[in-house]
Amino acid sequence: MEKEERILAYISHEIKAPIAGAYEMLNQIKKKAQMTNVEEVGHVQETLNYTMGVIEDVLHLLKLKQDNIILQTQALKLEEIVEQSLKMQEALCKKKGIACSVEYFGAGYRYLYTDKNCLLQILLNLISNAVKYTPSGGRVAVRVYQRIIEENRELLQLEIEDNGVGMSEEFLKEVFSPFMIREDVPLQGTGLGLTIVKLLVEKLGGNLDVKSQEWKGTIINFSVELDGADEFWERKEAIKEEPGTEACWPCYENKRVLLAEDDEVYMELMKNHLEEVGIEADKTYDGDEVIDIFTQAQQGYYQMIFLDMNLQEVSGFEAAKKIREFEKRGTTRIPIVGVSGYIDSYRSQEMYNEVIDGFLLKPLSKRDLYEVLGKYLGDQA
Repeated sequence: MEKEERILAYISHEIKAPIAGAYEMLNQIKKKAQMTNVEEVGHVQETLNYTMGVIEDVLHLLKLKQDNIILQTQALKLEEIVEQSLKMQEALCKKKGIACSVEYFGAGYRYLYTDKNCLLQILLNLISNAVKYTPSGGRVAVRVYQRIIEENRELLQLEIEDNGVGMSEEFLKEVFSPFMIREDVPLQGTGLGLTIVKLLVEKLGGNLDVKSQEWKGTIINFSVELDGADEFWERKEAIKEEPGTEACWPCYENKRVLLAEDDEVYMELMKNHLEEVGIEADKTYDGDEVIDIFTQAQQGYYQMIFLDMNLQEVSGFEAAKKIREFEKRGTTRIPIVGVSGYIDSYRSQEMYNEVIDGFLLKPLSKRDLYEVLGKYLGDQA
């Protein structure tokens, strides 16, 4: 594993995953808590949320620097992306009394083809920065310019202007450097937002320009050429959950899995999620014990094994190899799912794929967990 990948794996596994696990546990506590305790739990969650945001920024920066992000091109409606970005800042704008407006100029294609998440993150970062650094009673204006430059190709320009605190000429020279923070402005931030935006813009093949005057405001221009069309082919949409509801999942009665995880919070979180769909989970905390438990159990006693890839002493990978060797004596192959905060390096190496059937990424999503169950236990439910 390269040095950068080791850093990513460490941050994801040792810092990000435990915090996310703690947040989910607080969610469960919140549901059961007395009303007098709910507000206190909410304050803790806000702190964890902010910390998670910092970690996400660091991880994203490392991945971009490592060129470890693959663009997923898809058709999108530009107005929906812009409106979604503004909607996410609505509460803060209302709280600060900031007038936030959007205007569209020119004519473009109905659908644009690019990486939706990448474009959305660029807009979110730029608009949230403008709102964050604009004082109460200020204004933020978003202007969208579209111009068709040839058949199925258009130039998209986005301009975000605010009358906030602005930046000095000296600060502006280093504005895209990591961890640039104005110490005279009492606002939280990592100083990574514009660094990430710059790298994302370059990833899309676009340009970014910043003009600013201290205590007068900032204008940021983002431009990029994109493919466009007035129609696009139909594609099967993923099933979406309505806000405030949970998807319906099968019940796996009389099913048992072996769960190996060295983090107590994540262990309990996974166990709770598994029990919600009727699965019994036997817990273990190290690789040696996984091997002993599985090899001494009757064939068919377990229907699946979840292995943390970073178990102490004997790693999840080594434990999986031992289990596969044991199976060569005539036992049926059991599905083994690797769990890690950084799975890209495992997925890309054939030696892991020979013994691990699938991977789950931390922080753990209940949907991802249940989809893995459906994949390997679906016909047994």
